[in-house]
Amino acid sequence: HKNPMTQKSLFERSVHKCFELTIVFDLFRKILHRNFFKEKSILKQELDFGKVTLDFGCGSGPYSVIFQKEKYIGVDIDAKNIEFAKKKYEKEFMLIDNKNNLKSVGSNVQQIFAIDVFHHLPDNIVKECVREFAKVLPKNGKVLILEHFPAGQQTNILGRLLMTFDRGKNIRLKEELSEFFAGSFVVEKSYEYYAAGVRDYTLLLKKKR
Repeated sequence: HKNPMTQKSLFERSVHKCFELTIVFDLFRKILHRNFFKEKSILKQELDFGKVTLDFGCGSGPYSVIFQKEKYIGVDIDAKNIEFAKKKYEKEFMLIDNKNNLKSVGSNVQQIFAIDVFHHLPDNIVKECVREFAKVLPKNGKVLILEHFPAGQQTNILGRLLMTFDRGKNIRLKEELSEFFAGSFVVEKSYEYYAAGVRDYTLLLKKKR
């Protein structure tokens, strides 16, 4: 008999390989998240659309559609995502290196959002991201983060299943993630929500100085 763990690993590898195709992953997420209705509503509620906004880890760029062209910059470390986004949306998208150096975005960024990004990053890269955010943003600049609760804290089967097979292996509680920002930012708001059957949370942070 085949080892169940081997079968699971093979299935997981197959899913991840499939999702490496930007067009496939983009379509899957759009269907699952109802075209990101909940996430977009949170962005509209928490951000000032009159300010220049950085979409950190923009992926294929689905959130760019709710911003004016001159108010949006999307960055990602995946060249395939950036290429896909540039072709699909008439917005500014930039490739950054894996050290998350944001010097290339210029000095006009006034707020940042990151949706389902940090659970893909190890602790040392999260710390670097926080330093880069603090450099880029002006005093009182905002950071809006949307993230998943771990599989063990999901409240339904779908949520637990999706988190079990999620490609990100650094899923953190909101208290754990907010601790990385404690030196340069304060938490203004934090609340839970559900999207695509998954229990998620929002952190709205403000730069101290």
